Amino acid sequence: MTTKRVLSILIVLVLVLGNMVLAFAEEKNNGQTELKAKILKDEAKAAAEKVLTEYFKQEIDDKKFQSRYELRSDYELPGNPIWEIYWDYNSSDKGLHIRAVIDGTTGKVLDINRHEYTFGQDQSAVAAITEEEARKTAVEFLQKINPEEFKEVKPVEDSMNMYYGGYYPRNYYFRYVRMVNDIEFERNYINVEIDGMKGTVSSYSCRWYDTLNVPSKEGIVGVEKAAEVFAKDIKMELSYLPQRKDPNFYDQKVERAKLVYVPSYAKGYVVDAKEGAMLNWRGQTTLEAKTKDLTQKQKEDILKSAKPAVRQSKEIDKDRAAKIMEEIIKEFMGEGYEIESMRYLSGENFWESSGNHAWSGQFVKKDSARRYEEGGSITINAFTEELISIYSHYWYGPSPEPFEPKLDWEAAYDKAIEAIGTYFPTKIRNIQTEQTYVKHEQYIDGKLVQEQSYYFHFPRTINGIIYGQDNITVSVDIKTGQIREMRCSWNEDLIFQTAQGAMARDAALKIFLDNHEPQLIYTMFNTSEDARNPKMETKLVYRLKAKNTAYPYYQMDAFTGKFLDFNGEEIKETGSDFKEKIKGHWAEKELSVLASQGIIDPKTFDPNKKLTRMEAIKLMLTARNYRIYMNQEVEDLKFTNISKSDKNYKELQMAVRYGLLENKEAAFDADAVITREEMAVLLIRLMQMENLAKIKEIYVLPFKDANKVSPDKIGYIALCKGLGLISGSDGFFRPQDEATMAELAAAVYKGLSTIRNLRY
Repeated sequence: MTTKRVLSILIVLVLVLGNMVLAFAEEKNNGQTELKAKILKDEAKAAAEKVLTEYFKQEIDDKKFQSRYELRSDYELPGNPIWEIYWDYNSSDKGLHIRAVIDGTTGKVLDINRHEYTFGQDQSAVAAITEEEARKTAVEFLQKINPEEFKEVKPVEDSMNMYYGGYYPRNYYFRYVRMVNDIEFERNYINVEIDGMKGTVSSYSCRWYDTLNVPSKEGIVGVEKAAEVFAKDIKMELSYLPQRKDPNFYDQKVERAKLVYVPSYAKGYVVDAKEGAMLNWRGQTTLEAKTKDLTQKQKEDILKSAKPAVRQSKEIDKDRAAKIMEEIIKEFMGEGYEIESMRYLSGENFWESSGNHAWSGQFVKKDSARRYEEGGSITINAFTEELISIYSHYWYGPSPEPFEPKLDWEAAYDKAIEAIGTYFPTKIRNIQTEQTYVKHEQYIDGKLVQEQSYYFHFPRTINGIIYGQDNITVSVDIKTGQIREMRCSWNEDLIFQTAQGAMARDAALKIFLDNHEPQLIYTMFNTSEDARNPKMETKLVYRLKAKNTAYPYYQMDAFTGKFLDFNGEEIKETGSDFKEKIKGHWAEKELSVLASQGIIDPKTFDPNKKLTRMEAIKLMLTARNYRIYMNQEVEDLKFTNISKSDKNYKELQMAVRYGLLENKEAAFDADAVITREEMAVLLIRLMQMENLAKIKEIYVLPFKDANKVSPDKIGYIALCKGLGLISGSDGFFRPQDEATMAELAAAVYKGLSTIRNLRY
């Protein structure tokens, strides 16, 4: 599944739920419901191998491959059995992973994923083909494997051309949706992924219904009416968005939170084209739910008894931490538990310690054959002694056997609030205490299973505005009445953007609606109340989409009205503008590939711009996918004019860490324009060949202006010439000329291509 596809699904889920906080019964089904498939396992295997052989040129040798088979219900068509087959092959230096999904009723191959990887090597080699070359390969492949279906689809275009990072080299993804009566049928599609290095197909999926029962367009409401319904029911809500200083770093502790508007779809996310009413994810106009909240007096009563946490001057020691943990474990779990192991966390793992210095411990049940299963984990703040999280490992799992619940949802809510009042009382004023409960039915072996637990999510609020990344979560076991897990994720040092001067909600809604339009599509809903017997119904609905891209926008700057990405940066349409900018350029192919991989930013890239030293460093760090992970030792910078508060400090640390710069006591001029010979030095360091370049008296430069090259740069330029990274013109190298963005980008492309060729 592509990164965009995953993000679009996440966006839809958020849009469906809006800012409503749902407390629901957790559905962890470890029981196996017996499925019956018309297609037997060997038949499914034969069908998959036929497709692999014919279209992927891949033979399966059972003696070499490890295999695994699973028969399960199809997530996209509930109730329909599918076979999922995995093949894995590993040698000393390479591996191959293949996944195939086969329809258990028809025997059709629905999905194929084939990925090769090399052990012990980074993934920084650049793609060998452009997006257009990959698209041509995709079309040729689909015309062979799905010739008839391909006649009925149209490509899903994304003019934003956003790249979200990931493994290099980037693969290219193409999505096609089925057209029925000139209307998109979103549940019927063909997707294909092209390997950016080899130009071959890496993955393929096709979901296609041979028999369609689609409703007529007769009598549907028009686009104008649908737009009115959206305008009436969508609400724009203020929210805080975590904004990292640099999204490329793996710092999980955020420094600032940006104020944004997000659309809330409390009544649903699509409009029924027949009825002109909003529909929720169940295809219904209403959803049975109940809510509960604290009164202001109840909050004040909790605050009256609250004792603010005191931050000590130094961390508590292990013995003190163990004593605090034992007390909390006894309060949560009762008697008979002991701490088996402890470790100190220095803030490097945000998800364990919320970015704090903390003590973490594993506890077990004494004198029990299931000591580990009945144990759990606990983490406390090493400076304030506050609880961060506690988890119970033991859980009975969903059971079809009836039991007498120890408490209902309302009582579970009260228990969660009581725990918050005990361990995080001062935070009660800064969380959204209102919770909404929606019942979810679950079946095992055809039997309705009782709800097993209630889950509560209390997001942090700042003056009534939600910041969802900080929160308190509580899970209450219905069978035992005990809290199964509790966690407080909270960044005390976060700086929140003030709401003063933000635009009004109506103004935000107008901007949002002006940039979106209703689109008529066919979609499917499971209208059955019985999870064992799904009933899929096709409906004509209007969904809201951005006017200039296939995906809806989710958040906008609360002050400027500009639409933002997931790090709070402005989203700009870059695809067509960038292509026009580089059309006919001598480095068009190289620039196209680097932009598609996220190595250069198509929004700001100017091929003819003179290149500063810092710009060159940043481009190279991005090209090699260099990151500083929080468990890596990184030395402080010695540059006399660069402080730790400098905006470029981390990038410069990385440049030193990976050998692009020498860490010396001298001034670093980040804004100085670099020369072509300086660019050659950086390129050879990028290639990790500096030791070769420093060898003296073995290099001869074949340029008419070789006498103008600085003596200590001769080896670097000679290697660049030999590797084909930089060439001169008319016999001249022009070592003292200022380098341009295009020259460096093209050289980086060639350098990474050289790495790729050496590897493969």
